Amino acid sequence: APPMPEQIRVNDNSAQTIHYVHQGQFSDYQHRFQQPDYLSRLPTMRMPMLPVGQYRAFEADNDFTFPGAWLIGQFVRNWFEITDGQFYVLLVQHQGILARRVFSKVKDKGTLLLTADKPNVPNREVALKDVLEVWDVKAFVSLQLPSPAPSYDRIRQLADELRYEVERLK
Repeated sequence: APPMPEQIRVNDNSAQTIHYVHQGQFSDYQHRFQQPDYLSRLPTMRMPMLPVGQYRAFEADNDFTFPGAWLIGQFVRNWFEITDGQFYVLLVQHQGILARRVFSKVKDKGTLLLTADKPNVPNREVALKDVLEVWDVKAFVSLQLPSPAPSYDRIRQLADELRYEVERLK
């Protein structure tokens, strides 16, 4: 008989340990984000699927599409590697923790343009010198499921049915 394939096991040790920061801890975090004793006391969660790296999770505020979701970001060392249009969590001097899409204006103005996915949240431009930390959002965990995108096939079908009804009534 052929040898049986080895059982595939999920190695739980591969799950990244992630410190997380509640909204209520944001101002503390802003003052103590460089203190190892403070960081080591933050609560932790574990998440598989993430490549090895340094991660932190932040509770999303009302500017995010799913308030209360957890945004899991990988630490960005080199801010010149920020990808335009990508979603990041930034710690900004005097402004706190912001979750936004980022567009680099570093070469022209030395700033980052921050835009939210919610239409009522205004764009912000922040000076690079005021940026304290950048976390590239790799995942988010939410208790809310996104609404389905409109089905264009279904809309077309309804328009055809409406056209047919209008023709019939003439």
